[in-house]
Amino acid sequence: MIESMLLRVLLTILFAGTGLWCLYAAVRRFPKVRPSAADRVSWIAHVLMSAGMIAMAWPWGMSLPMNPQLVLFALVALWFLGLAVRGHQPCVGHGNLRRLPHVHHAVMMGAMVWMIASMPMAMGGGASSGGHHHMAMPGMPGMDMPATPSLPVVFVVANLVLGAYFLVTSLGWIASAVDHAKVADTGLNRFAAGESTCHAAMSIGMGAMLLAML
Repeated sequence: MIESMLLRVLLTILFAGTGLWCLYAAVRRFPKVRPSAADRVSWIAHVLMSAGMIAMAWPWGMSLPMNPQLVLFALVALWFLGLAVRGHQPCVGHGNLRRLPHVHHAVMMGAMVWMIASMPMAMGGGASSGGHHHMAMPGMPGMDMPATPSLPVVFVVANLVLGAYFLVTSLGWIASAVDHAKVADTGLNRFAAGESTCHAAMSIGMGAMLLAML
């Protein structure tokens, strides 16, 4: 969960957009190409990820069961790793790259597992005594005040590294979107530009969420 209401709203809008795009892609019919079952499963996986990111931005997301989410996104991460190993070529939107986009998606799903698993750590600051620290006030017996708990180093480092990774890799997706848009003379090329834009938005949103948790 993040504290800024503005950022919550912005990320909700962003991931609602990416989720709707991926849902549209999963059910649409394409001219001249026929998406494989693997392509459609991958789009549905991104719909679920977008929904998970929206939930994570709000306090009510903390009430959702953790273990089913961990299992789901761990399996999806393995799914994308399997596609990378196979060298699966998506029907549209990834250029001639076969493995790198799937590796990126696997890292993204792995980051979902990390954020869900570490959310209690972020909320409690690594505290072991009910999540509360107190600071004594000199000269005032019996008076103490809550002290801000510090985040564990592993949490800070992991979020910084992953957050920076997603923000940097979003630039590649943006470049891909621009390249496709320049030759958007067919419906397929226009869709490819939209697909790259969607992945750029997901990467930016994921990076922002990771850094906002610090």
